[in-house]
Amino acid sequence: MTFSLLKILRNLPPGSTYEESCSLLPEALSWLTKEQQRLDDMYARQESYAAGLLAAGCDEVGRGPLAGPLAAAAVILPARAWLPGLRDSKQLDEEVRELLVPWIQKVALAWHIVTISVEELLAVDNIRTSSLQAMQRSLDKLFPEPGFVLVDGNATIPTCTQPQRAVVKGDNLIPAIAAASILAKVHRDHIMLEAQQKWPQYNFAKNKGYGTSEHLAALRQYGPCPYHRLNFKGCQPAESSSAVQETLW
Repeated sequence: MTFSLLKILRNLPPGSTYEESCSLLPEALSWLTKEQQRLDDMYARQESYAAGLLAAGCDEVGRGPLAGPLAAAAVILPARAWLPGLRDSKQLDEEVRELLVPWIQKVALAWHIVTISVEELLAVDNIRTSSLQAMQRSLDKLFPEPGFVLVDGNATIPTCTQPQRAVVKGDNLIPAIAAASILAKVHRDHIMLEAQQKWPQYNFAKNKGYGTSEHLAALRQYGPCPYHRLNFKGCQPAESSSAVQETLW
């Protein structure tokens, strides 16, 4: 019998331990064993960085879109937490991400999600600065406080007072960062689904605010809405569309 991650998650209660998973799905023992080995490798890497300290992972979602907020999350996981499928959110199907959110929230020692509104992004006018601020805000809400911070990417957080390390592609290498990437991604996707109800002409449900050819065509036709980042190239109002947008803003 062939098992997929989606099938595994559909058939296990969120927060199940590895032992419980093997008991509930004995026919999937081979898959579960290989997955545990993969996760153990990720945890070993995280532990080598944190050196015995309680580690939090941080990641953000939404630096590149033309519309919508930026979201960031911070997560502290217990040692060797069993979270089948845990990896970079971009490598997971939407349903898998949705199923993993309650697992992460149930298993984690602490987690928090922060959003930076379009208005604040425009005021700061530096997406890198905003992303680092968002991760700091998510860290500030964690209890217990972490003793070490692992940040996805190549930049540490300037305002972070804990020892920290930036890890390139950390969302696919470090369990706590991967968990943060999933929480932030799903949270922001839900926000963009709500935006779809207000501004359906941009198809935010599909593009999540990113500059797809369809989205760019809609911008040329309708101009920007209040959810667009007007300091991003391609979002400036077109003269021909201003009359249309007056009824939408």
